[in-house]
Amino acid sequence: MSERKCHLTKVIMLDLNGIYNFMVVADRGGISAAARATGISKSRISRRLAALEGELGIELFDRKASGFQLTPAGHSFHDHCNGLIEEAARIEEFSWQPGGKSAVAESSEQAARVPELAPQQDQVTGTDSSLRRQDVVQHHILQNIWNQSLKPGDKLPAERKLAAELNISRQSVREAIRSLEMTGVLALQRGPQGGSFVRQPGPDGITYSIRNMLILGNLPLADLLQLRASIFGQAAELAAISPDRSHVDALEENLKQLKIANRNKQPKDTIALATAFYRIAGHASGNRLLAILVDAIANIIEELLSSMQDWPFVVEGEVARREALNAIRARDDKAAGAIIREHCTQTNPVLLKARLSGAA
Repeated sequence: MSERKCHLTKVIMLDLNGIYNFMVVADRGGISAAARATGISKSRISRRLAALEGELGIELFDRKASGFQLTPAGHSFHDHCNGLIEEAARIEEFSWQPGGKSAVAESSEQAARVPELAPQQDQVTGTDSSLRRQDVVQHHILQNIWNQSLKPGDKLPAERKLAAELNISRQSVREAIRSLEMTGVLALQRGPQGGSFVRQPGPDGITYSIRNMLILGNLPLADLLQLRASIFGQAAELAAISPDRSHVDALEENLKQLKIANRNKQPKDTIALATAFYRIAGHASGNRLLAILVDAIANIIEELLSSMQDWPFVVEGEVARREALNAIRARDDKAAGAIIREHCTQTNPVLLKARLSGAA
């Protein structure tokens, strides 16, 4: 039996209550919201989720104070469950057709082959059959963004409408939207007025890709940290020679707030302010691509720092940033870049011991 069939068989054999609770928590963004929506106690939902993760042998959620977020494995499992739900709806539809018994049996057999048959169930007229249906949906959405039929902040049409318009299954539409959310093109908002919205351009897609490569072992953390020293150093150099000097005041205010956070032992604020220093320098560089890369790498560094119990370079970090700001204020680009690169290089060995949430 193929690995794909084994996985799907395992999904089918799982406790349906656990799957139902998983779907509600994923869609509502947390156990409390799921409990309110279902009337099931939070403790029972929590136990069912733990049992489901134990049976699967994977972590489905990244449990943060701000809410439950699906891990990459959780996203994959969520898509599998959605596929099964759609297939169940097809089975119900078939059962009302003449000869319903044989129709149900045939559709039940298809349900065991959802991942293999789903592409064949789509009908895409006037489209090269070699193009995956998911790609057709993505191209359609991106084309509408490109020609400004959809602008940042606009809400996408409902899945059902897109599926009917493109003559494609809702599962393919859902997968395409999920992929565009992961790459930072779309943003999912929950609630009565929620849906998928066109996101303002930013670093989220790059952050997601880098994070996944790190977790999956396709990118050594040492490589990212080496690039960090180079990119952050270059941002400081360009900020030093930028004709617009408004960032100098912003960096000064950042250091004042950082000192207060350090003195009051506020690690969350300290980490946010420490990485914000580089973000300000990146945006002051005048290079939009460099600013996006700085933001993306800073997002990863912020998560790494948050995972650590102790950060031994608090004072040194303040001193290095103060020296870098003095060089930026004096328009000494070489000194500004050298100071930041040296500080990053000194702290890299400590960051190498940190772990991203979801990493083995």
